Amino acid sequence: MKCSWILLSCFVILAACWQNKDSIRETMETEMITRSGVAQNGKGSAVLIAVDGTVYYIEGMDSWETDVVGRRIKITGVLQRETMSEGDLKNEKGEYSQGVVGEKRILNNVKWEVLEK
Repeated sequence: MKCSWILLSCFVILAACWQNKDSIRETMETEMITRSGVAQNGKGSAVLIAVDGTVYYIEGMDSWETDVVGRRIKITGVLQRETMSEGDLKNEKGEYSQGVVGEKRILNNVKWEVLEK
């Protein structure tokens, strides 16, 4: 179990390392969602790790308060998706920058509450 959290934490850190933000393609679809999971801090952003393992980045929150980190929360917000391809990680010389290929889920205008244990 501890190994799973380490791997998941590494994924969160890598996914947060977007350096070539201009090349990210954003989908225009947005929807209001509610998810529950564990509050964690990623590199440069507070995140929610949902029950199914999906990572949601919280727009405008650099980190959770200390007493919230690691606790189960329920969060509601507007979901925005950003997608990055392998080509987005290369510069003109063909050199790769940090980043993760795939979809990044971002929650905007959030309301959240700590769930009882």
